[in-house]
Amino acid sequence: MARRKKDVLPPNVRKRGKGYTYRYDIPIINEEGKKDRKQTDTPSYPTPEEAYKAGILIEAELAKGTFIDEDKTIFNLWAPQMLVYHIKLNKLSLNTIHSYNNLIKHPALYFNGQRIKDITTGQYQDFLIWMQTERKLAVKSIESIHGLMNALFRHAVQRGQIGSSPSVGATIPKEEHEIDFDRDEEEEVPNFLEKVQLIAVIAAAKQRAEQAEFPRIAFAWRQFTRVLLIMAHTGVRVGELSVLEPRKFDKDKLKIKISATLYDKDGLGRYQIGPPKNKTSKRAIDISARIATVVDAQIKDLKSFRFMVGPKYHVNKDGRDFIFVMHTDQLPGYPLRPATVNEMLVKVLEDVGLPGKYITIHGLRHTYTSLSAEANVTLEDIIKQLGHSTDKVTKRVYLHVTEARRKANVDKLDALIGDIF
Repeated sequence: MARRKKDVLPPNVRKRGKGYTYRYDIPIINEEGKKDRKQTDTPSYPTPEEAYKAGILIEAELAKGTFIDEDKTIFNLWAPQMLVYHIKLNKLSLNTIHSYNNLIKHPALYFNGQRIKDITTGQYQDFLIWMQTERKLAVKSIESIHGLMNALFRHAVQRGQIGSSPSVGATIPKEEHEIDFDRDEEEEVPNFLEKVQLIAVIAAAKQRAEQAEFPRIAFAWRQFTRVLLIMAHTGVRVGELSVLEPRKFDKDKLKIKISATLYDKDGLGRYQIGPPKNKTSKRAIDISARIATVVDAQIKDLKSFRFMVGPKYHVNKDGRDFIFVMHTDQLPGYPLRPATVNEMLVKVLEDVGLPGKYITIHGLRHTYTSLSAEANVTLEDIIKQLGHSTDKVTKRVYLHVTEARRKANVDKLDALIGDIF
């Protein structure tokens, strides 16, 4: 008698006892805190067709990043899936996504293998303390992780996975040096370049450009000089400047449109271009005629550099044309890497007798604030130009610079009142 041919099942469908399941992969974070994948199965269905249909729906949700496996509530399986859901729901930026992927490693390690519905408020409080005492994390980092966990547990409550969030009401542990009673303390003002220091740093960069032995290096220092000038005069972020295109520069209206920033967390060779830091960061900034001339000079200089590099010059897949680029043999024409700008800044700071770590390139935004304050620009206008909705650090710099003027105003008032009495 001929042997009966075995039933052919749909892709990924497996027979389990009297029923059928669909096997699929879900993203997880393993015990080492690294991204991984784990195979799991759907519930059992009476027929292979039903199992396959259920699996296809899950695959579609996985592709969109909105799938949460309600039955797989072990923390290490649940957290990465819920994080993807949170990211999609809030349309988070690439920088924030990268940050959250790092933050989630700490709770994944602490709650490894534990079901989320079994996590108590006491255990969660112990977790916060553990991050400080064992992981040696700063309070700001703990606050960031706590904020993320609040959001993820809130999603779990909304989806009916848990009855209440264990993170609600938890207390962030204080730094050892924090004071328990209220008192006024002078907040630290970040370093920035005074006008005289800025002039000296720009002069040092120009000198390096003039003394460079190779055309590539000379171009890099000329470009760096222009970056210093533009950032100090506009407050633009270096990541925003890195992906600035000629079409975003309006020489006639003296405007630069900021609508993107560089993301190079995975290396410049795999860079991404995404939206700016926040909603207010997408803006049109005003520039002076002098800065427009500087940008124009960079565009012309770039044409010569591109001709010198030849076919090796990077061509962006989306047809973007960058104004500020890498000069290296390995990545010519790629967007200017912020870390490279910082490395060059260290050298010119040391050239003028300042510590190499006196400021990072981000400090030029504070320099812009200080120069604007000296020029009597309002704090509101400065914050708008910087692309903030509100910013405590900018306010501290502004108040620090205008303190002398405020004291002079008090003396004027005192003189006036003295005449009255």
